[in-house]
Amino acid sequence: MARLVFALCATLLLGCKTHQPAPETLPGPALSPDPRSIWGPLPADPEKRFSANEVARQICHAEPTGVLWVAENADRFDQLTAAEKRLWVEAVRWYRLDVYAPRVAEIARSPESFFAGRELVWARDPLYRALAALRSPDTIDSIWDGVNNEALKNHTRAELAAAMVTLGDERGRAYLLEAYRYYLIHLGGPESRSYPMRQVLERFHDPLLIEQIEDLPNRIDFLRQTQINNARTLVRSMRVNGWPLEDLREAAAAPEWSSSYLRYDAVEALGERGTPDDLALLENLSPWDRGIGLQQDLIKQAGRRSALAIRYRYWQVLGEEGGENKQDDREQNRATLRASP
Repeated sequence: MARLVFALCATLLLGCKTHQPAPETLPGPALSPDPRSIWGPLPADPEKRFSANEVARQICHAEPTGVLWVAENADRFDQLTAAEKRLWVEAVRWYRLDVYAPRVAEIARSPESFFAGRELVWARDPLYRALAALRSPDTIDSIWDGVNNEALKNHTRAELAAAMVTLGDERGRAYLLEAYRYYLIHLGGPESRSYPMRQVLERFHDPLLIEQIEDLPNRIDFLRQTQINNARTLVRSMRVNGWPLEDLREAAAAPEWSSSYLRYDAVEALGERGTPDDLALLENLSPWDRGIGLQQDLIKQAGRRSALAIRYRYWQVLGEEGGENKQDDREQNRATLRASP
């Protein structure tokens, strides 16, 4: 019976494959969604409250059955409540369900047809962030429109530009280089704080862009040492993202505080490039060899975020590997999904 549930998921997704990012690119950090930040107020009806909260819980814990709810509501998106629409968009992004990229692009082109009031303001960035994560060649025009949309947050526009690089479009690389140049020149001022280019680039790997960023200090006059160091450490992080998986695993497992920067970078990179074989490592990271206090918690949180990202990307594989032991739980989950408002 368990296999029937996931066969149904696969059928509803029209053959959607597990997303496998190109080995040379890492467009974004692993995500750790909080159900409370997505679902919003629960319905007042107690009977609906459980089912609504249960769907959000399944999706925000990367449970494979969450995909079933996404699939069943793809064609009735306009009939969902505002909270359900938010959850659907975020779930498509987290699970990397690229089969729905054209649907997301359609909604992004005319969000006013699906959202109203404050929800319309909320919808723009999540819709385009979903397009950036899905990286579908079929939506390259919508992705480029987002890069040029000044109404979007700078972080969203950078993620879209990174997606274009992944898809082989030079315009994305030119945007990222110029945006980081602007960030670097204004480092320390209010412009750099509102222009989070580094956050996106730290999780990205593109050899040509790395060379261009590495050369920036030679082409900008009067840079302070802090600005030069910013470019140098960014290049280091971007290079780590391109390491072979075995090297990433070795760095992620190393507890020496002296290599803390490399370890954090490796843990984050595994979230984007790792496989289910890395879940045990990421969910049980060894503590630092020194008592650093807060840092002991931060490395474990980074590991859990990356493990969650892997569970999203490999939802189909992990669901099939669950075996018959979870049959009863999955039947209950399926019943809950069917009953969701």
